[in-house]
Amino acid sequence: MNISPERTPPRDWPNPPRSFRGAALAFVCALVALLGWFMVVLLAVGGELMASLPIVFTAAFFSLAAGLAISRTRKLRPNTENPPTAMTPHGETGLAFAYSRRRYVWNLSFVGLIAVGLAGYAITGAWAGGTDGLVRAVVCGALAVGSAWIVLSAVRKSPGGIVVTAAGIYHHTPALEQYVPWDAVREVVPETLPAAWIGVPFESMPGVRERTRGGILGKGAGGRPYLMLEAAWLGENAMPAYQCLRYYFENPDRRSELG
Repeated sequence: MNISPERTPPRDWPNPPRSFRGAALAFVCALVALLGWFMVVLLAVGGELMASLPIVFTAAFFSLAAGLAISRTRKLRPNTENPPTAMTPHGETGLAFAYSRRRYVWNLSFVGLIAVGLAGYAITGAWAGGTDGLVRAVVCGALAVGSAWIVLSAVRKSPGGIVVTAAGIYHHTPALEQYVPWDAVREVVPETLPAAWIGVPFESMPGVRERTRGGILGKGAGGRPYLMLEAAWLGENAMPAYQCLRYYFENPDRRSELG
């Protein structure tokens, strides 16, 4: 696919720029996690298993944080395989670019770990008794149930992605569904701030569909109608997805081959 030179993505897009802050964050999280696991081993050897439980939670939290920080600095290599075809809920067939399941699992792991920690605080509050303990048990228990519900409902769904069809662009996540016909698309641009993403501004017109699944839909920068496709979520599909969108935006006479 050949796209206009003036719309060629910036050099190294969509890879995040190397930053000292990101490297320092990953190092600090990894160091705290290692120290935490070391203390857990010492307490376990000493027979103090109950005393080690809060440290297990802390060490696990910082282990996940370190892994996420490191994964965000990983260089994205474009997927060179032909994208698969998929069908939208409205029966349109097109090229599919899925969101990264790895990123999905990282985020759900965080929420799941928070649910476990809140459940632990709720149990200890109920065990301690008294007004303060009961208040802590109720509040933490409710938050734990809410966090667990998020995880359980999310694991039943795919991370989402986009499907580029002859008639338009279908975008879906576990919390959001959007469909924009090509006639409404104003531009396809590779954005770099605050992170790498594909921006697709569009006109509000008949045929545009937007639906949330229990969340609040942001309209994009300045409240404008916008498809915001984050490169980090697309992973290795970020560059192929941009090239596909840009190509068919510039070449409407070729869109029939998508069907």
